Amino acid sequence: MHRTTAIVFLSFFALSLQAVTPHVFPDDYKQSPCVVKEVCASFERSAISGAGAAMQSYTLLRQKWITAHWDKLMSDIKPYCAKLATCYATPGNTSMFCNDVVLTTMMSVCDQYPAKSDDHDQCFMLMRSYSTGIDLKAWGTWEEAQACGKANIPPNAPPRQLDLVMIPKTIPPDFDGKILIHAFDKETHVPIKATISVEGETLYTRETPDGVLTTSYRFPWKTQLRRTSKSGGHSEYAPPMVTITREGYETITFPMPVEMRKLAVTMTPSIDKLKRGANTVTITAVDPVTKKPVDARVMIGERDFAEANQPFELELKRGEKRPEIWVRSSFERYDDVVVAPAER
Repeated sequence: MHRTTAIVFLSFFALSLQAVTPHVFPDDYKQSPCVVKEVCASFERSAISGAGAAMQSYTLLRQKWITAHWDKLMSDIKPYCAKLATCYATPGNTSMFCNDVVLTTMMSVCDQYPAKSDDHDQCFMLMRSYSTGIDLKAWGTWEEAQACGKANIPPNAPPRQLDLVMIPKTIPPDFDGKILIHAFDKETHVPIKATISVEGETLYTRETPDGVLTTSYRFPWKTQLRRTSKSGGHSEYAPPMVTITREGYETITFPMPVEMRKLAVTMTPSIDKLKRGANTVTITAVDPVTKKPVDARVMIGERDFAEANQPFELELKRGEKRPEIWVRSSFERYDDVVVAPAER
């Protein structure tokens, strides 16, 4: 079933009048051989101002401005219509996905006018209204394009390959924000609608109608690392694996690109300066990038002994072997660090 107009506005038109238009469809794509007629069919010129007023409350959109700029703008959007036709004809891409990817970028034709100018605002309202008309008329056109695209797939064709672009490229350890992953057919460079999953997590996004994590739509994520137990009771941490799946394509799996940092740990006095009896010791644990102290615990053998970055008393009894001294992060962000191995 075709999505409702309300969903159209919430998904690909979540833009202000002065928003910088994103570009997610490469210009060096390979055009589909399928002929898609009237892919950019929308409201007629005489109906645009009324449609804008009815659906987006654009009461300031002027018919005189539309008439003066119509032919130029219709010429300007032709490259975007060609991209839309190829996206429609790519098997597995939905009309919603293609419209979200292409029609949003089509708004860039308004960047020819100065930002915050009357011309820019008029153009934006016009193109937004026109794009809504394309979306509302897309269903039948998309069905025909999909049928053509599927007919062009050779029998028993091997899985195709994807190229990925991830934003941000590197994720800081304390990340709590939105992630965007674009998938492109490796050969044609056409954006591909694929499903995203993150190891061990059930995630949803408000940017797709079904909440499923999908390429070219942002999704929220907060850094959560996976703990691995190592010998000696120590722990190491690694980012979760991300999996990109799409029928007809090879599945891609990669670790979430979290910037992994190793605690910078120092002990004062150094281990070779400790004496038998009472010692006042400070073990500092700081982030190697920010140089800020890290909430961590000092462990003596298996005992949670003291707080890092604070002096504590360590008594070494005569005739007893000193246990291992190590540091553990309190918030499962850094690997355990051995300060001094146990005496043998």
